[in-house]
Formats: sequence, C-alpha cells, structure tokens
Amino acid sequence: SLFETCTDLVASSSAAAVYRREAPPRYSAHLEGRRCKASPLLQAAGEEADGLLLGRAVCEAACTADEACAFYAWEEDRHPRRHRRCATYALCDASAPNHRNSSATVYRKDVDLQQDDAGVSYQSPIYYTMFLADQYCENGLLQHSRGDAPEGIRSSRSVCEAACTIDAQCKFYLWKDEKGTSNRYHCATFSSCNSSHAYVDGARTS
Repeated sequence: SLFETCTDLVASSSAAAVYRREAPPRYSAHLEGRRCKASPLLQAAGEEADGLLLGRAVCEAACTADEACAFYAWEEDRHPRRHRRCATYALCDASAPNHRNSSATVYRKDVDLQQDDAGVSYQSPIYYTMFLADQYCENGLLQHSRGDAPEGIRSSRSVCEAACTIDAQCKFYLWKDEKGTSNRYHCATFSSCNSSHAYVDGARTS
C-alpha cells in the first residue's frame, strides 16, 4: 500500500491535526463504440443536461465517489437531436457494439501510475485528507518546525502542505495553529505514521 496505517490513537484537547497524502483515480479509455453488458450501478439518459447528464466530468465524478465503480460510460450524440447517456459499472468483462452511438466511450478507473503519450510515467494530482486529530506521529519524521511566529514551513498550513507535496518521501504532515498556547505554529512532515501519541501543546499563554 502507498500509505502507512496508524494505531494507538489517544484523544487530547489540541488543535493539531495530521493529514494524509492521497491521489484520486484517473481514467483511461477502455472501449470505444461499444457498451458494457453488465447491469449498471447508476444510469441516466435523455436530452436535458441535468444531474448525471450535465457533462462527462459529472458522470466521472459519480464513478469516483463510488468505491464499487470501476468503469463509466459516456455518450453524447447531437444528431438528429442531442442525446446524452451516463452509466457506471462495477464490471465490464463483456461488451457489445453500441449501434446507437459509435462514438460512445467506456472509461476505466485507474489507480496506478499513468503514462503520457511520450511514455513518461506520472501520478494523479495530490490532495490531503484528515488522518488524525490531536495526535503526533511517532516515526518517520522528515521536517519539523514550531514557534510563536509564522515563518518558514510553519508560515501557513498551505506552505506546510506544500513542503510535503514536493518531497516524494512525505506521506503525512502535521499542522497546528492555535492561539493561547506556546509554540502557536507547528509544522512537521513524515514518511510514515505507524503509531502516534497525544499531542502536547505546552503551557497556555493566556
């Protein structure tokens, strides 16, 4: 797994939080001019651009939001009248020609590294989700900065997050900005977070 797990969670009153690095799935064309024979998880078709039919991006987002979804189909035919169809699938191991729309495409959800036209591998855009509240990772420390002034990697949460993003080893970062405590600002980055302990703020300043 790309991400480590974390155990030994203990609650405290701190505003500190650990965020985990994530990457959303990307999609590649799986079938063109064909349709999946499997029963869809979700399906919508019609001439009005609303709901799942607002556009391919909305159809794709519906697949991304559903862990069971591994494929989605999108078709848009403007002749003789505009017709749109979105369908999501858990499986697409059998297919048939799409006689209604030869330009219809089935897309496959990919979670591994992708390759561009030149054969160069790249990873999906990075984002972060809350992983732990009021905890401090006990292992994998890469960078660490705390103090009462916002400077360096503790200038802001976005700067702290960027410090993790540009480091290929970084999978987690901690950010704290809490008034009324010593060391109001705290940024730390980690390569792993297998265990943690309660975050200690230090003496209250007010």
